[in-house]
Amino acid sequence: MKSNHKMMKVKRTLGLVDEATVSIDQAIDAVSHIGGSIFDMRLKEAHERITWRIKMVRDGERVKVHVDAKSGLIIEAKAEVAMASRISYDRLTKAATLRQCDQHRMDSHNSVIAPTFLV
Repeated sequence: MKSNHKMMKVKRTLGLVDEATVSIDQAIDAVSHIGGSIFDMRLKEAHERITWRIKMVRDGERVKVHVDAKSGLIIEAKAEVAMASRISYDRLTKAATLRQCDQHRMDSHNSVIAPTFLV
């Protein structure tokens, strides 16, 4: 049973790679202007769209960026800052290199979750 599950995951991954016209290197180039270090990158399918999900660390922030795997455009980016106390959203938006903010919220550990940036 485990081998069937593994085989299905391999086939699904190969299918995603075949459908993606943007390579992993091109996706990295698409987010290079943000700066920071990439620590995780995956090809994902959600809402009938294939994206490169890229997680980065930059200036004390954890940034998650979704790059469309067919066009190479950034379709979503979020910055999270974990701090013991609240941080000014003005500082967050100035520190971010992304365009517009959509929403912001706090998590249960008093970590500030920065605004969602729409590109």
